[in-house]
Amino acid sequence: MHILEVKVYFDCYMDYSFKIIFDQWLNSLYGRYSEHTVKAYSKDVTQFLQFLQRHLAATVTVSILQTLTVPSIRSWLSYRKEAYQVKSTGRAFSSVKMFFIFLQKHKHIQKSPFDVMRPPKTQKTLPRPLSQEQIFDMFENIPQLSDEPWVGLRDKAFFMLIYSVGLRINEALQLNQGCLISQALLIKGKGGKQRSVPFMETVRAALNNYLHLCPYAKGNNYPLFYGIKGGRFGVTTAERQLQRYRAIANLPESATPHALRHSCATHLIESSDDLRAVQELLGHASLSTTQIYTQVDKKKLLSTYLDVHPRSK
Repeated sequence: MHILEVKVYFDCYMDYSFKIIFDQWLNSLYGRYSEHTVKAYSKDVTQFLQFLQRHLAATVTVSILQTLTVPSIRSWLSYRKEAYQVKSTGRAFSSVKMFFIFLQKHKHIQKSPFDVMRPPKTQKTLPRPLSQEQIFDMFENIPQLSDEPWVGLRDKAFFMLIYSVGLRINEALQLNQGCLISQALLIKGKGGKQRSVPFMETVRAALNNYLHLCPYAKGNNYPLFYGIKGGRFGVTTAERQLQRYRAIANLPESATPHALRHSCATHLIESSDDLRAVQELLGHASLSTTQIYTQVDKKKLLSTYLDVHPRSK
């Protein structure tokens, strides 16, 4: 994402001096976060500024943000409550708060209404994993569902890789072909943190089968996954491909690339109680995040218990 694109988008919401400050904030994010994350943060702040312009009937300036009060932020949260999911609003709250912290750090404002506010409470929903049977059937059938043989093999290898070690979609997309020579994969995760994950031979074989037919350049520094036109395979295309396979195979709408990561975690928890190992594999900063998957397993256990226990009838 180029800053120029963001400038054009913001022209009608803030004055020139504010644009310069906003560009400085964006520049401070690059290198620390992925392009996908920076885009999400900028979108959240954009929507916040759009709201302020309408709410205050004025172009947004630093002076306006300096005098912003808690009631104004609560009005924004109330507006989002009607139009967005709670989880999305929680992320937006964090994004805008991060922007205000930047403004304070660089002496553009002295105080922030976010200093005395807590983020909206979010109800943690249990991830909906796919069954192992659903996943293996999908891997088996994907190559036959594509008109272009190498594309079918690419998609199979891509989704197998995500499921095998619970990668985030962006973690898989940023890999280069040089990773194939290693016994383990070095993954660059959220916040630039690196972790090493095992490289299953079945996945390595699927990747080699795909690359053998792939018509684009080979070499350690070239993308591991190519798009149809020779660029790096992208998030939107990957999600669209799985959506297409999902419809053909009659899989639930919950079958997304991220659901494969959830499924990996859930299936590992079902067969092992080593939460620390699963935490390291997934790259979770907090063990509490990994513990969500133990709740999924307990829910399954309760369902099975009620089905088979003679006193539950």
